[in-house]
Amino acid sequence: MLTLNKIGKRIVASIAMLFLFGELFTLSGQETGSFTDSRDGIAYSWVKIGDQTWMSENLAYLPLVDTVTDGSEDISEGKYYYVYDFAPQPGNDETTQVTNAKATVNYQTYGVLYNWFAAMENDNSSSTNPSRVQGVCPAGWHMASIDEWWELDNYLEINGYGYEGGGDDIGKATAFTSGWTIDGTPGNVGNDQASNSSSGFSALPGGLRGNSGTFETIGANGQWWSSTDYSSTMDAWHRFLRYNASTFDRFGANKEMSVSIRCIKDIDYLSSLAISGEAGFDNIPELSGDTVQKQSISKIIVYGRSLSIVFRNYNSRLNEQ
Repeated sequence: MLTLNKIGKRIVASIAMLFLFGELFTLSGQETGSFTDSRDGIAYSWVKIGDQTWMSENLAYLPLVDTVTDGSEDISEGKYYYVYDFAPQPGNDETTQVTNAKATVNYQTYGVLYNWFAAMENDNSSSTNPSRVQGVCPAGWHMASIDEWWELDNYLEINGYGYEGGGDDIGKATAFTSGWTIDGTPGNVGNDQASNSSSGFSALPGGLRGNSGTFETIGANGQWWSSTDYSSTMDAWHRFLRYNASTFDRFGANKEMSVSIRCIKDIDYLSSLAISGEAGFDNIPELSGDTVQKQSISKIIVYGRSLSIVFRNYNSRLNEQ
């Protein structure tokens, strides 16, 4: 347990945060791993790209499964979940429907298609980085805002992931190495697919459920929600990969449409903290003689090599020279 003892005009503590020194998140080649969603026991792979950690496969959490002809165009802001081409059978209970949907190749390959309301668990739009909207994502992960998606783009473009090493044509760097419709143009996602996914993002062409009530474009397109409203509250930003294009596009889409989800990992600064040695904190008389545990720390802010810790009503800073 993280504990600061004998807090007064001098606090016997020094704070070393592995994040500050680049040791916890050092990228050696490509940092990858896996985790298990405690809700249903499904294991997911992840990849670290720049300062972000993304799921490297589509979310597959399926609390219930809807028929393609039922959607939020019928019930305003209703939550809907689909498996591409799966048709629930009349007379089956919900548990059987979900079990049957999970047995399909499309579910096991592409995961679930969510309308925006299901993706967000009816939370409000967020454009901040991070979004702070867990939505349908597992604990410790969240829906990416459009700003978080832009951060991914910027990292890939600046670090030479564009086709032949430059530009914003990062489609191939983010797309999975197979499963896309074949395309003859070099640099497009569907061309020379074995050379795709240099970033490890491994985007899949899972198609969509259109708000007209049909499944469309599996194998040709992959689309993923953001947590951010577009130009009106009826639409939200989403990401879009096409087999016949070289870019990883972003557009607005009607929230009634259902597409895939890629969750991004929360940054847990508190669990990265270690306490040792001696340092001084002054002018915190109310804390004199108390024991401050991890629960008392409400916020960790990192500015380069400067660490700010907010103890409820206090903001104290250590600078690492």
